[in-house]
Amino acid sequence: MTTFTEGPWTMVYRDGEIHIKGRDYLHICHVLTDSTYMEDVEAIDEAEQEANARLIVQAPKLYAVVKRLLATTELNLDEVESDTALAIHEALEIINQI
Repeated sequence: MTTFTEGPWTMVYRDGEIHIKGRDYLHICHVLTDSTYMEDVEAIDEAEQEANARLIVQAPKLYAVVKRLLATTELNLDEVESDTALAIHEALEIINQI
C-alpha cells in the first residue's frame, strides 16, 4: 500500500480555495470555499470549509500521535473500561486502513 505524503501540511488561501500543501510545497488537495463554478452542488459555508481544511492539515500529526499511542507497551486492554477498549480497537482498524 502506498503511504501518504509526509507532514507537516499547511493551508494556502488562493482564488476562493484553500490549497493543502505538503513538504516542499507539494500539492495535496484543495478545499473549495465557493461553489460558483460547480453546478447542482450545495455549498458548505466558508467557516465549515475552513474547519474541514484544518482537519485535513492536521491529519499527518493526528495519525502519528494515534499510532504512537496504540504502540505503547503500557497499553493493556484488560485493564481499561469496555468503551475505552472498543475505541482502541476502532482506532487500530482505522490506522490499519491508512
